[in-house]
Amino acid sequence: MTRPRRLRIVGVALLMIVLAGVGGANRLIHGPIFVRQTDRTASSPPISPPRAPAVVATGVVVPEGDIVPLIPSVKGEVKEVLVKTDDVVKKGQVLLRMDRELALETLRETEAGVEFAEGQLEEAKAGLRKYEIQREIQLKKIEARQKELAAAQAELDHLEREVERARQLNVSLPPTVKDPRAARLAVEALKAAIDAERLGLDLIEANKPTAQVRQAEAGLKRALVLRDKARLGVDLCDLRAPADGTIMQSFVSAGHKFGDQAVKPAFLFYEGGLIVKADLKQEWAHRVKVGMPAVVQDAEGSGATWKGRVVKIGKSFLPKRDPTGAIEGVGLLQAPQDPVLECRIELETDQPPFLNQKVRIHIGP
Repeated sequence: MTRPRRLRIVGVALLMIVLAGVGGANRLIHGPIFVRQTDRTASSPPISPPRAPAVVATGVVVPEGDIVPLIPSVKGEVKEVLVKTDDVVKKGQVLLRMDRELALETLRETEAGVEFAEGQLEEAKAGLRKYEIQREIQLKKIEARQKELAAAQAELDHLEREVERARQLNVSLPPTVKDPRAARLAVEALKAAIDAERLGLDLIEANKPTAQVRQAEAGLKRALVLRDKARLGVDLCDLRAPADGTIMQSFVSAGHKFGDQAVKPAFLFYEGGLIVKADLKQEWAHRVKVGMPAVVQDAEGSGATWKGRVVKIGKSFLPKRDPTGAIEGVGLLQAPQDPVLECRIELETDQPPFLNQKVRIHIGP
């Protein structure tokens, strides 16, 4: 091999070594130069979308049912109060008793009225029975007179036949045959007697005491209504719980009087347990759904928390409402507020927060 040829071969080899060194360094620093897209996708973990933050809202602990003012239905003085604030009561339980003396006196008077009306009805029914007996007697009299008339008419017919026979034979009447004129008068008298008896029956019919019986029955019905009303008045002297619930606040004690003047109710009452009313701003409202979990925290930072779940979402944006201000008639001149969407959260605990406690709510996962 000639020298120039050997030099060319050595130069090419050196060039290849240099190039190989540059490529290895590049792979060492940057990795492979050529990577298939399928290999890269298979080796990389899937990219999750960013997780939405929980919705945060402010709220207050309110009764599950509406707050209802309870006021006695009768006027007078309170004799006994049987419950106090925060007592849990059952439907129909007596909460207080009013003075019932006047109501009892009215009841006794109406009960006497019922007895009087019952007596009048018995008297009217006795009159009706008397009418029925008199009518039956009169009908019997008419029947007897009709039988007498039939016998007299038969006797007259017999005498007239005998007279006609004697006339036809041109003989004298036997001594045993009476003059038919007397028999004819007897028949006419019986017919008149029957007419008189029928007029007597018409008079009895005209005096039928049907109206008296109806009036007595109506009088008894009215007396019974008044008695039942008086009984209700006695029952209303006891103010009872309208449903299972809680006495939110008591304003009454023995000796308190209720009348026509404007007064506070005896009690504020609510049915059911306590829930959280959250006020959602418009920017968050579309993210909250029924059934979403919620964490409720004390707004004052005590660290107390409760778990719950969204059970109801309002249908419209409204100004914030004070759950207790409407009862006392306050808050009517408050400055206008931005409307919010009311969201109700049911708590999953046996020890809920206090009524009217302000809370902070996190809704969502």
